[in-house]
Amino acid sequence: MPKRLARSKVLGRVDSRVVSRELKNSLVGFNGRVDWLDPVSLLEADRALVASLASVRQRRNGLCTINRLPPEVLAMIFGRLARIIKLDEWPWKSNIRTCKDLVPITRVCKYWRAVVLGVSHLWTYITPDVPSEVSLARSNGMPLRMCIKSDHEQLLDQILLSGRPLLELECDCVDIHGETISENPAPHLESFALVNHYLGDWHDVDLFAGQAPRLQQFALARTRWPLPAHPLPALKRLSIQSCYNIRLSGLALLFSASPYLEHLVFQDTDLIPDHEPNDTVHMDHLQSIYVTAISSETASAIFSSITVNSDTAVYVSDTETLIIPQCYSELDICRLMIWQLPAGVTLAATGPFTAIWSSCSFYSTDVDRAEPYAAMHKLPLAQVTELWVESTLPPIWETPGLDILVHALTSLTTLYAYNPQTNFKLSQIIETVSGLQTLHVHFRCDTDDSREDEQDVLQICAIAEERKHAGHPIPRVVLNVAHRKSLSDRCFRKAVERLEEEVEEVEFDYTGATFMTMPARCTARLHACWEPWPERLGQRRRDGYEYGLIN
Repeated sequence: MPKRLARSKVLGRVDSRVVSRELKNSLVGFNGRVDWLDPVSLLEADRALVASLASVRQRRNGLCTINRLPPEVLAMIFGRLARIIKLDEWPWKSNIRTCKDLVPITRVCKYWRAVVLGVSHLWTYITPDVPSEVSLARSNGMPLRMCIKSDHEQLLDQILLSGRPLLELECDCVDIHGETISENPAPHLESFALVNHYLGDWHDVDLFAGQAPRLQQFALARTRWPLPAHPLPALKRLSIQSCYNIRLSGLALLFSASPYLEHLVFQDTDLIPDHEPNDTVHMDHLQSIYVTAISSETASAIFSSITVNSDTAVYVSDTETLIIPQCYSELDICRLMIWQLPAGVTLAATGPFTAIWSSCSFYSTDVDRAEPYAAMHKLPLAQVTELWVESTLPPIWETPGLDILVHALTSLTTLYAYNPQTNFKLSQIIETVSGLQTLHVHFRCDTDDSREDEQDVLQICAIAEERKHAGHPIPRVVLNVAHRKSLSDRCFRKAVERLEEEVEEVEFDYTGATFMTMPARCTARLHACWEPWPERLGQRRRDGYEYGLIN
């Protein structure tokens, strides 16, 4: 290091110490003369000391590690601190945050306050918990995102009329006037939700004067508001929940005018059948359909209005009959999973691309329990190579539909049987499937009685012996014994040794209850309503044993 530079650094340190020593001596002398000051001088001294102390603290704050970060980085951190606000009925991702969480940051230090107030996009959110004047003033004309109640109707009118860009709007408004959202254009709007709106009896109305060309997310919940009578060419996500004025013609029009629709949620809403669908619309970009708590007629009307590609995932639940959607242009189903429960039947059908979940609930004891299995014949059963069967029905209950279904599974090679003791149809299924190559046996995980496992193995032994004598031996049996104590039981081991005499290959699986292979869309969380199917299967299996109901 050059001598001149080294000397300057030393002098810098000396100067700093000199200043500190002189200031300390001055304060000591000042403290000794405070008693001599009159009230006016005391006030002036107080103000001077406060200003000096503020300067010292500002300098010290500036030396903190976090305050050495660039303002752009700090702004990103502060933006993450603001909580996301969204309506419970909104299944999609929301970008609306509350500015209320930014207010305490403005009071930490001068630097933080300057950063927060100097970044306009942090204040572009209008929510009920912060005065709208604050957000409007600090956002400096940038595009807004709003989550409003009824008392914000006039503000919404002003923003829409002013032409200021509005990107996202969530309205939880019982008494908002329909003209506010029907007559004012919103050319920049990308996301809109309307909840709890019952005023008026609207038919064939426009949404935002028919000028919402960028709208990608649209949700209606607990409202009499109809579907818009004009195209939404950019729409990708549509959610309809507990609505009372949704017409089949409006839904068909929306399908035909929204070619880029990716996700559809339809819950607790019955369509008004105001016309018969003539031509189906092919939804080439549709990735998922989520339908629950609707009538069979509504479900049939929805699936009759469209056709989809083989990689569209469909979830249907809580219907009176088992719905098999007839909207696929091609099905590549090769795996079936069936639950038989006192309260209903649940089906999962998957292939390399296709995924269908359908469940129906029995609301009375005199229902036709063969009907769900008759509906399953709409699937390409001859393609199925793997079958999962699980039952919690009492042995006295008959299910003739399942017997007929198994005869149609001509390509079946792998069977997953859960709870052989309770699955009273297991022997008939195994005897029926002549091409069976692998049998997976899953024992109950809610009991520690190894005697039940022993009886299960002996039951498999008897079936394997019969098939062996009939010329159709079972080449491979896999016993799932995860979290079990049966392996140390002498009687259980003897039963396994007997099974090894009848079957060429006997294996043990210690991984626990397995699930069928599924396309990636089934295992992802596509939106708030779409629970990953493996999680849903595991929870429903646990609930099924406790309550006898899987949906």
